[in-house]
Amino acid sequence: MEEIRYSKTNETKKRHPIDRANIISRLFFCWLLPYFAKGFKRELNEDDMYHAIRKDESKRLGDKLEAAWNYQITHKKNPSLWRALIRVFRRDLFLSAIFNIFSELIVRLSQPLLMRRLLMFYEPNQTSTTKQDAYMYAGLIVLVSFINALCIHHYYFQVFHIGMKIRVAACSLIYRKALKLSKTALAETTIGQMVNLLSNDVGRFDFTTMFVHNLWVVPIETLIYRLRTAIRTDERVRLMGEIISGIQVIKMYTWEKPFAKLVELSRFKEMQQIRATSVIRALMMSCNLVLNRAAIYLCILTYVLTGNIVNASYAYTLTSFYSILSVAVTFMFPQAVTQLAESNISVQRIRHFLLYDEVALNNETDKSKTNSELINNKSQNGVNAVVGTVGGGKSTLLHVILKELPPLEGNLMQKKYEEVVRVCALERDFNLFPHGDRTLVGARGVMLSGGQKARINLARTIYKDADIYLLDDPLSAVDTHVGKQLFDECICGYLRNKCVVLVTHQLQYLRHVSSIYLFEGGKVQGSGSYSELKATDSEFTRLLVNSEEEIEETADRKSKQLKDNEKDNENQTIPTQGKEERGSGTISGDIYIKYLRAGGNLCKIILLCAAFVISQITASATDYFVTIWVNVEQWRSVNTVTINNNTIANDTYFSTPMADPTISSKSTFNFILDGILTNTNAIIIYSCLVLTTMTLTITRSLSFFRFCMTASTRLHNLMFNKIVYATMWFFNTNPPGRVLNRFSKDIGAVDETLPITMIDTVQVGLTVLGISLLVGSLNPWIFIPTLIILTIFYCLRLVFLATSRDVKRVEAVTRSPIYTHLSASLYGLTTIRAFGAQKILANEFDNYQDKYTAAYFMFLAANRTFGFWLDLHCVIYIGLVTISCLFVQSEVFGGNIGLAITQAMNLTGLFQFGMKQWSELENQMTSVERIQEYTLIKPESDENVKEPPKFWPEEGNIKFDNMCLKYSEDDPYVLKNLTTGAGKSSLIAALFRLADIDGKIVIDNVNTKEISLYSLRSKISIIPQEPVLFSGTLRKNLDPFDEYNDDMLWNVLDEVELKNAISDLPACLDSKVSEGGSNFSVGQRQLLCLARAIIRNNNILVLDEATANVDPHTDGLIQTTIRRKFADCTVLTIAHRLHTIMDSDKVLVMDAGKAVEFDHPYKLLQNPNSVFYGLVKQTGRGMAENLTAIAQENYQNLNK
Repeated sequence: MEEIRYSKTNETKKRHPIDRANIISRLFFCWLLPYFAKGFKRELNEDDMYHAIRKDESKRLGDKLEAAWNYQITHKKNPSLWRALIRVFRRDLFLSAIFNIFSELIVRLSQPLLMRRLLMFYEPNQTSTTKQDAYMYAGLIVLVSFINALCIHHYYFQVFHIGMKIRVAACSLIYRKALKLSKTALAETTIGQMVNLLSNDVGRFDFTTMFVHNLWVVPIETLIYRLRTAIRTDERVRLMGEIISGIQVIKMYTWEKPFAKLVELSRFKEMQQIRATSVIRALMMSCNLVLNRAAIYLCILTYVLTGNIVNASYAYTLTSFYSILSVAVTFMFPQAVTQLAESNISVQRIRHFLLYDEVALNNETDKSKTNSELINNKSQNGVNAVVGTVGGGKSTLLHVILKELPPLEGNLMQKKYEEVVRVCALERDFNLFPHGDRTLVGARGVMLSGGQKARINLARTIYKDADIYLLDDPLSAVDTHVGKQLFDECICGYLRNKCVVLVTHQLQYLRHVSSIYLFEGGKVQGSGSYSELKATDSEFTRLLVNSEEEIEETADRKSKQLKDNEKDNENQTIPTQGKEERGSGTISGDIYIKYLRAGGNLCKIILLCAAFVISQITASATDYFVTIWVNVEQWRSVNTVTINNNTIANDTYFSTPMADPTISSKSTFNFILDGILTNTNAIIIYSCLVLTTMTLTITRSLSFFRFCMTASTRLHNLMFNKIVYATMWFFNTNPPGRVLNRFSKDIGAVDETLPITMIDTVQVGLTVLGISLLVGSLNPWIFIPTLIILTIFYCLRLVFLATSRDVKRVEAVTRSPIYTHLSASLYGLTTIRAFGAQKILANEFDNYQDKYTAAYFMFLAANRTFGFWLDLHCVIYIGLVTISCLFVQSEVFGGNIGLAITQAMNLTGLFQFGMKQWSELENQMTSVERIQEYTLIKPESDENVKEPPKFWPEEGNIKFDNMCLKYSEDDPYVLKNLTTGAGKSSLIAALFRLADIDGKIVIDNVNTKEISLYSLRSKISIIPQEPVLFSGTLRKNLDPFDEYNDDMLWNVLDEVELKNAISDLPACLDSKVSEGGSNFSVGQRQLLCLARAIIRNNNILVLDEATANVDPHTDGLIQTTIRRKFADCTVLTIAHRLHTIMDSDKVLVMDAGKAVEFDHPYKLLQNPNSVFYGLVKQTGRGMAENLTAIAQENYQNLNK
């Protein structure tokens, strides 16, 4: 037997450059420079990414964390995810802590000590420090600055790398847990929550490790705000997931507006929490300008008030110490508080998720044993049918039994594969598909019809070599003759030697099964063979008699089929999933403008900019005032002596090289200030400057964050409004994860990360400008190297940004498949577990994570490389400033030397941080760019419309005039030149204008293309093939606009025989509906959809396989209700069960997108060569006679 083995395709990627780098290359980040050169020359894409480093691989990290978590579960009464994380990453965290201690306590703290020794040289009458000592201390300051730059960037690279690994491990663990969730747990959680865990919650780990060593205490306020924000974000993402999944139903019901209100309300609640958090963040961001100066102010004030004279060595040693402390206290400490508090909430949320109940896959429950024995003991081999009413517990039984199935393995065998395709009636479908069996089916099989999905699922099931096959009503979604073929050739033929448990509502097949189990109320009400059950007296079993099928003729009748051109698939290019669009080149100025406009008008933007500039001016003025005060005090101490209580001038100190006009002018300036700047006046001026700086800084920070929150809210609302009115083609070609990525990660970035990056960029930029002007004012010659350094910095930024921007875009694109994979896995969770495919799916998830990790690691490395080389040039700048002050100008005022060197030293970390944040701002703006892309989505065509008559449509006459339909401009027509009607599911797309059509559809003399989509869709009711319910209350599912009173709703529920079931619920109409309506059976969901249609009371009703998944009793109820409530309406029925359409006025037979036949069913049956005649005859002689009689009776009644 020919055998084809499919193995995991290992992408051939080059060895990672960090693995090839030597110690020097790693020390100075040279290993990434060639990558920067490549990124500067051309645009980078996914193919330019390296494979994830082995120690960063998702599977490896996931295995380690899973083992640590399992240890917590089995050995600890109260399992802790924190302890599991520390157990896995404790070595990395310990090494980073040691490195941080060396950097902070030894390297950085040596700078103020060296600064003090240098400034002591300028104190009057000192003899301890020589000129050579001063030069040595100045050189050591430059050297320590260089060592500090090396240490700090390697430290950050290390801790960010650890954070990334923790995130990857947590994501892998969350996905593995998702594959194990029990049905009970799935009812308690939502896909939205899991997507939020994978997008926002685990994202906290990326930054927590950066601040973990700076943490002292965690305030309760931050904990509360983060928890509330996470819950609100869960709700919004969950709601978006439901809307995306049920968008077609929302469009057909014209429910866009009520759902938009729900999203708007959810977003409003989320933003309330984010705004509260942003107040804390605004205050923290203000600390950088405020606390450092306030602390220096209090120290100098105390020093002066205690009788001391402020001097350069005290003021600038103090300034240097606080410059170091300010990073820890005003930035690292607040960020550590925020990040670790938020991470703690995220860890607790992930822990709560990980503690959800899991399925028992290893014979853990007696119930599963009992139920499996119930089936197996009766008949080891053969077809065992499970039947019953809607909500009787048939599907529940299968879920229980599935816990007993062991994982199975196998390879693709060509002959077996072809046989499975044949018995599942897929040969013709594969011939019609553009790429045969390699055709991409889209997310959740969106490109397939309901019947094709059912048959492909059946084929996948029977391809597995198992002893027991559980089939949950695979025959309902297919045509009658196809169902007959599946039952005969697949279920009874291919699986004849296997134990088959068949849940079905197709009672005509029960005659041929080995045994039947009748379920009602979750219990077995009867069992036995067909003849045994037929003899019992039960309301349900009486339906068996009505569905009894005569022995059918053995003549081989085949329905007429259109000849299809066989397609040679062997030489076709294998199709691939369309890649997500991403921007290219620089972020355009238009993106920035749109973001700012979303925040407010031009006047608000100007005022905000003015507040930033003025606050920086006052901050710089405060720093410069200290220099003036120190210089004046130095001038006083040198130029005045006291003799017999008389003060006389002493010009000796400034008489040596003081012929220098600059020095003379400074002496004159200080002489003038001597009389004005008394201690009292100096304290008052200094106090006013500090107070003004604090007030302006806090005010502009609060205003800025409020501005950003407004922008974020408007961008979200604009994107949602574009999404909800987008064409169905957009949703068919974009997986849900791709859309959710915009609404989770990108919106999250715009909500929280972008404002911080933007205020950092502006604040640091103004600070750097202020420092440059201050230093330049002391020595104008320093402007020359300043301009040179700025030019070099800008060039480095251009090179860096060309690379990092593309890497950031690739990172965003590689993130979407993670969410799509999670969503698709949860959708087919039962199937995955039944096939034992958890490891396969987990490996796929790990592969997606590795691609994302590879891009993220390169982005991380690029940031650190850029930062290091910027700081390296800052060290050169410090050297130039020092040389300028000591050698070029021979400065004699200690205040000027202290100000120049301390300000230059501040530039070391600040300049590179500002440039990095400026570049990061552009990277973060890619989120705004991605949101803007969705705001440009082409909406459904709804232009040049006119209003139809007030009571249109009155008669419900529908006419198709040369109507053709295709789902996009580049696709072929799927419906071709229809003049009588449309067929199958494409009828819905045409009738509801879910896709563009050529030709006309005329309803009561009104061309549907000439009226608005709302007017059209609101006048047509539909009961969809897959009943869709949304989480919320039952009332909102029936009447989202709140247009009807309770009596009306109860009457409708009574019509569909759900009144008793709903009234038994604790909250009745206000009872909660789980995500997707999972707490109701399929049949009950279908009846609720029927209730919706009755409430709308339109003159046109479309039934899209509405009774495919219900039992005959419910089928009869639906048919009777429709005939009674819609007797005077136009009812278009798409059905596979022929008995549901035999009393229709007209029947349209479709094949390959063309209308084959159209007439009354009785007239079609008069032609033995018709396709319809063949379909009826294939049901068997008895059933065919019954169907013919129904058609004949209806025809005669119409022609009386």
